[in-house]
Amino acid sequence: MKIKKTYLILRVLLYVLLTFNFALSTFNLLAQSGGAAINTTGTAADNSAILDVSSTTQGVLMPRMTTAQINTIASPAIGLIIYNTDCNLFVYWNGNAWIASGNIGSVASPGTITGNATPCQNATGVSYSISIVSGATGYNWTVPAGASIISGQGTVSITVNYATTNGNVCVTAGNTCGTSIASCLAISLIAPASIPTANTANEINCSSFSANWTSASGANTYFIDVATDEGFASLVINDQNVGNFTTYSVTGLNCNTTYYYRIRGGASCGNSPNSNTITLNTTAPSIPVTNTASGITKSSFSANWASTNCATNYYIDVSSNNSFSSFVSGYNNLNVANVLTYNITGLTCNTTYYYRVRAANICGTSGNSDIINATTSSCETIAFDAVSGPSQTNGGSHTFSHTIGNGTNRILFVSVTVATSRTVSSVKYNNVDMHLIRSESAADGTYSIHLYYLLNSELPVGGTYNAVLTYSGSGWTVGAAVSYTGVKQSGTFDALTSQNTASTTSLTTSLTSTVDNCWFVLYAESQATISAGSGSTQKTTTGHQRAIFDSNGPKTPAGSYSMTVNIGGAANIGVIMVSMSPVP
Repeated sequence: MKIKKTYLILRVLLYVLLTFNFALSTFNLLAQSGGAAINTTGTAADNSAILDVSSTTQGVLMPRMTTAQINTIASPAIGLIIYNTDCNLFVYWNGNAWIASGNIGSVASPGTITGNATPCQNATGVSYSISIVSGATGYNWTVPAGASIISGQGTVSITVNYATTNGNVCVTAGNTCGTSIASCLAISLIAPASIPTANTANEINCSSFSANWTSASGANTYFIDVATDEGFASLVINDQNVGNFTTYSVTGLNCNTTYYYRIRGGASCGNSPNSNTITLNTTAPSIPVTNTASGITKSSFSANWASTNCATNYYIDVSSNNSFSSFVSGYNNLNVANVLTYNITGLTCNTTYYYRVRAANICGTSGNSDIINATTSSCETIAFDAVSGPSQTNGGSHTFSHTIGNGTNRILFVSVTVATSRTVSSVKYNNVDMHLIRSESAADGTYSIHLYYLLNSELPVGGTYNAVLTYSGSGWTVGAAVSYTGVKQSGTFDALTSQNTASTTSLTTSLTSTVDNCWFVLYAESQATISAGSGSTQKTTTGHQRAIFDSNGPKTPAGSYSMTVNIGGAANIGVIMVSMSPVP
């Protein structure tokens, strides 16, 4: 084969020399074992080349054809090279098509692709477009794996349906002379929200609970369903958008009821399927919080507590022991209605009591509240202190002494009787003006009676002091005094009355007290000697026509009390009766 090649080359060389003469020859044609060399220097062919052509002044001229001529070549060999004179570039046959070589980009690359670079996964009908490329006769688009071009392939605008795989949307422009460099747009598909995990509810009470869940990737909001059945046919809350939170307070529910809830994550590219379902039961009313007792007296106090959601009424227990092994009468599971304070009465002074409360409604009753203790006030009661008189005079003023004790919560009464011809100007004790309680006239108008008082804050320390009565006019006057301890110091007297009658041998006066342990005092004046009758104890000296009587002790329970005064012959009589409340 080497010899044959050499002979062929020599024949060509001789032919050239004979035709153009040796003077015109400028090339050397050489052969060696590696291949043939054509040059003007006589340099052998490179061992790696079958044909080695070199020149500094001339080139190799390949076959030149139009596109139409190229397309008439039958069964072109793979690698066949031709210069396309229509496109002004070399093309080669790759076995399937003529491929441009050496002048790639003779058609300009398309410009920026316009369209959504972040569509949703599985989005459909997404459009992309480019501007027309000069000289292009067609366009070729490619899309990410799983996506499909549903319209527009070969044009400057396409419509794409996506799957779930990211990638690039690319386009090349082309004509018979070749294909441009591709222009691409990176596509990042946005997934829908993933499924959140619903967690156990908390803060459960009779009418509400807090739903909870774990955040879901891709979610920027959440939707909740609440129902009274597991199949969510009876919805209480339907597809409620609760925002980008992982807890939600569900309110306005029925007590003692089973509820179900589920969650969905929400995002611009779609909501997730439903989460798992959580089941819970609303409760009966929650346990109320009891507060410190108020308004404590010797026999009562006010129990207090805070309101509880859903409660329509409350029950209270009161006991003298904190184990509630026994109860104060009437206060064992007492329904006190829908109030937040209740007055506990009928108690013993200086005693510690305990109370607890339960909230209730149609769904049931709560557990017991915490226990509050309250101690009633000390057992101070009204007690008799001292009495003076009666003392009579016909002067312009009348002075008599009264010795008052040094107890607490004292009250002093001074009674005055004057003839009709006289008017009382003032009554003082220890030079302090006393306060008038009531005046009453005799039935025949021959005299009038008056009752005055001072409370502890205006009384001196225990000792003997003068009571001074001053009058206008002439005639007789009578004064007497009585004092007590343990009397309520504020407000008016518990009760007060007066009356007169003519020509009688006895008179009964009744007064209704409003609190327990009141003490009753009655002052009477008659035209005959008087004495104590039923319910009365005479405090001043006997054998007189006027006297101070009392009930000889506190009376309980509160209610009507009667005192009778007997008269030593049919005569006129006038009385003033008052009841004193004990210190609360």
